Amino acid sequence: MRSRLTCTMPLKLFFLSAVMIVLGGCGPISHEDTSNLRPSPRATDSAIVVSAKETCASVSLPKEIALAEETLFKLINKERGKKNIPPLKRSCRLDEVARRYSREMSETKAVKHVSAKSGDPGDRARTANIPFAILTENLAMAPDVLLAHHGFMNSPNHKANILDQRVSYMGVGVRIMHKPNESTLYVTQMFMAQLPKINADNLANEIFDKFNQKRKDNGLSPLNRLPWLDTLAGTRLANCFEDKDLPKVSLKSAPVCELKGTVFYLQGIIDASDVVNSKEMQIKNNQYTHLGLAVIQGTHPTMGEKTICIKVLFGKKN
Repeated sequence: MRSRLTCTMPLKLFFLSAVMIVLGGCGPISHEDTSNLRPSPRATDSAIVVSAKETCASVSLPKEIALAEETLFKLINKERGKKNIPPLKRSCRLDEVARRYSREMSETKAVKHVSAKSGDPGDRARTANIPFAILTENLAMAPDVLLAHHGFMNSPNHKANILDQRVSYMGVGVRIMHKPNESTLYVTQMFMAQLPKINADNLANEIFDKFNQKRKDNGLSPLNRLPWLDTLAGTRLANCFEDKDLPKVSLKSAPVCELKGTVFYLQGIIDASDVVNSKEMQIKNNQYTHLGLAVIQGTHPTMGEKTICIKVLFGKKN
């Protein structure tokens, strides 16, 4: 029986187009009492042998679920190995997100990437406080693990997610529903590239250089980098990730007589041009003569881990 991309009710194998999110984000686990996974005699792969003991974390899963998830994980790394693509690492946190969504799909009978209940894949990852630079998702409803996998590999978009060289982590969640003469698997696969750890000084320098280049392109004089403003911007980073009262800045003995500041909160793979092109960067403002920058990366209460906070101060020299 062939895997198909349309809704074929007798086969109960449905695939939706894969989605990709590029940024620049614990429900109960099924514990049904089920028997061991029964591979379909119509689709076999004797090269994959797994044990339910090889699951990612010490989560109490039925043996059938653990075996199905680990089989899907190993099948994917086998496909990547055929193309000399590095294997994926299993992410226990993504596993949990994937399991919750497979459970939701089994309850709603809706196999789609955007849910009225949990949002899109990025929303589900962010709800679990999982930061990501790239996140893709494959979904399926199928009679068994191997038909689900072969269906993914016969779909160009899903196959592209599996063989994506940019991602390095995977989460997989399976929900199995049994009826007297048939079983239905709801499968969620999530592929992720983590957010990079930034070099704060390098990013600040890159923003400064691109800022002055853009001023030059607009026929304007460059601003000078003022260490006093850099230091002041650094002290203002203290309230980036928590609510802190900072003392007001006094300009009585300062090297500048006017001061204006702005702050950016960013997440993802950051291009300094994104900051420079913002209207808050005062590109065409000739009121100021000097610039100060400070950058920090940390955990924001709503944006999550590896959020980048950038403080920019503009000053007019005395």
